[in-house]
Amino acid sequence: RSAGAGTGDVVTTLNDLADCLKARIATLGANAITVYSEPCEDPQSPMGGSSAEITWLARDPLTACTETGRWGVDVSVPALDKGWSAAIRLLRQYTDKAGALSVQAAIAADMTLGIAGVNAVVVRAGPERIVKYANSLRWLARIEVEVTYSG
Repeated sequence: RSAGAGTGDVVTTLNDLADCLKARIATLGANAITVYSEPCEDPQSPMGGSSAEITWLARDPLTACTETGRWGVDVSVPALDKGWSAAIRLLRQYTDKAGALSVQAAIAADMTLGIAGVNAVVVRAGPERIVKYANSLRWLARIEVEVTYSG
């Protein structure tokens, strides 16, 4: 039943929703962040800058026609490029509620993700943590997004 992301028709696939969420987050600043609509396979891809990987966490039916999906947006920044303090301060700009780099503000600017009948809201921004990614260290925080849509 999916007519494709952004067409205004009913979108029922998780991939369409992930692609629309990716497009919404990619509006943050000019080349501010690289966004993947799924976990990134290539360990070298996000190494040079900020990145966000979108993962599907759960889906709950509300009614026979409406579902709620929960997505994790794992935002990470290089830990060593600018020093840890600067890296954390940059990461906090993505997890903050407002500002030019805020994921929440980008979603709030178009909660439909460009699709009629969709409502997306940030429900949680998790704590910063250091992670090893390939041969580098990155600071990462998960932002959880709830998307209600026709199923």
